[in-house]
Amino acid sequence: MMAPRFRETADGWILPIVGQQVTRLTLDFAEVSLLLANGININIGDVLEYVSSDGVLNRLDPEDEGSLLAPALPMLRMQVADGFAFKSGRLVVRFEDGSRIEAPPDPAYEAWNITGPHGVLIVSMPGGELAIWDDAS
Repeated sequence: MMAPRFRETADGWILPIVGQQVTRLTLDFAEVSLLLANGININIGDVLEYVSSDGVLNRLDPEDEGSLLAPALPMLRMQVADGFAFKSGRLVVRFEDGSRIEAPPDPAYEAWNITGPHGVLIVSMPGGELAIWDDAS
């Protein structure tokens, strides 16, 4: 399997997740995690927004009681339309049904990270700066 490649733009990085299916969704006390078919894992450990395909905004906090995270369940088995990591530290992942998740940076903590095959790692650092590693770095 080739290492996934991030493509840099003026505003951030296009993530190598287009067309990938969410094969596992984990909701626990620490984070909301999406495992994609290509081995990319998206881990969000802070408050995120899930906007459903009908436009309903849900603010989800991994530290909330489990039932409050139920609006995230439809993401399981969804196909990813695109994903973008902004240089400001914000993450946006859109799904083919029109829904999306957005995770802002955190001023004091690592808000989210993406891991994958071949040492791929992108981290939203405290304050919003991104740190990126792959087999080319």
